[in-house]
Amino acid sequence: MLDPKDDAMRYMASASYPLTYRAEQPLLGLQKNEYALIEAFYDNAAPTIEALERRVRFNRRWSSSSTTTTTLPTTRRRAGEFFLPKAANGKYGNGRELIRQFRAWLTAKAGSDPLPALPSVTS
Repeated sequence: MLDPKDDAMRYMASASYPLTYRAEQPLLGLQKNEYALIEAFYDNAAPTIEALERRVRFNRRWSSSSTTTTTLPTTRRRAGEFFLPKAANGKYGNGRELIRQFRAWLTAKAGSDPLPALPSVTS
């Protein structure tokens, strides 16, 4: 799906930095490093996902639902932009499922789990 860079940058800046977002400013109200981070996502996300799909071969789909994720007046409705990994049970998961699939792939490649166990967070 083609998403013009200017539109995508405004969307990501307004969603990620709603308090400082300014559509009329050259960096959209962001600091240089914040703008560069969002620009790196735009420039590299699609090639990265495509490369991972070739290597990891995880199941995924793009959602066909349309949604608005922020309430800013500059945000338009967007469709087909949500990456959903398919779980072993046939249902589509979230980021946790994606990480589980990546971890399984890394473990199979390395022969053991190469990632350290993360401590549990309790309140």
